[in-house]
Amino acid sequence: MKKKILAMAMVLTLAAAAVGCGSESGSTESSSTEVTSGAAATEAKSEETTKAATEAGSEAGSEAGSEAASESGSADAEKTFKGTSEGKTYNNSFYGLSFTAPEKGSWEFSGPSDLAARVNKTSDEVNAMTFADIKGGKIYPAMMCADMTSGESTSLILSGITAGKSEKDMIDEAAKALESTAATEIKEGSPIGSTYYIDLKYEEGDVTLYMRQYYIFKDDTAATITVTSMSTEGRDALVAGWKAN
Repeated sequence: MKKKILAMAMVLTLAAAAVGCGSESGSTESSSTEVTSGAAATEAKSEETTKAATEAGSEAGSEAGSEAASESGSADAEKTFKGTSEGKTYNNSFYGLSFTAPEKGSWEFSGPSDLAARVNKTSDEVNAMTFADIKGGKIYPAMMCADMTSGESTSLILSGITAGKSEKDMIDEAAKALESTAATEIKEGSPIGSTYYIDLKYEEGDVTLYMRQYYIFKDDTAATITVTSMSTEGRDALVAGWKAN
């Protein structure tokens, strides 16, 4: 039964995360910036040549600084997007999230091979994934923690965001993707940095699962947090374990 609960939780999590897969991030804004800079240089009048050159140099320096910061940000992402677990706590400094498992229960973090198997990949395939892969649309299982006595669980799945979609667009699409499998309700007031979340109720036979999904968006990616319990009280206790750093 516990394995069935964990498997269903992962299926619903991946279904929601898959909505966010995509690439093409930020290309319109980048092109617009380049065009604007070129136009500014072209429009410089003869009597403003020195001033224009100075401004152009300043803009170039600013752009170079932005590119350097972007490269630095990418390097930071490569180091931290996967997060780390120690004891009963998981920390992901890139997304500014942490999770501490409840004291009650037998909570365990899934190992790399188990995480990989849940998304039908090998450990080598998952370990080789980079932040650029996530931005390009691949799904990365960053963390799953489960109570081996009850089957309650929480997970963090990373995926790319379709360009041009707002947080509300993504939430609406995720809820729509899940509504054929579970009763869904979009709510506001996420305590961990996003504006919206989805409450789900999944029923199969005599089993009822209460789930909640939060989404954190950063650098054209989405971190999808899912908590799963057989009671609303258990779900809320799991939610309380997640914090915005």
